[in-house]
Amino acid sequence: MKLKTISVTYGRKLNLGDYSSAHSEISLWADLEDGDDEATAAEALRTMARNQVLLELSRVEQRLAAKVENIFAGLPVSVTKQMNGDTHHGN
Repeated sequence: MKLKTISVTYGRKLNLGDYSSAHSEISLWADLEDGDDEATAAEALRTMARNQVLLELSRVEQRLAAKVENIFAGLPVSVTKQMNGDTHHGN
């Protein structure tokens, strides 16, 4: 069996008090190319989905803002650099 597409859905509800809440949810899909590691791609997609939801909710709740620092396009900067083949840690 050849896996061609991975999809992830992540959502989170944030209690704002006074019987109100904020909800954010995202679904992402990725088409795999020959040679892609399915587990690595799935983890990257999960991380991206989670970070995008936290980023959106951080606009509503300031205490989440610290959790979304150093994120680019939903992925931690270190993962983005690794995926792009950048092995220089200082750049």
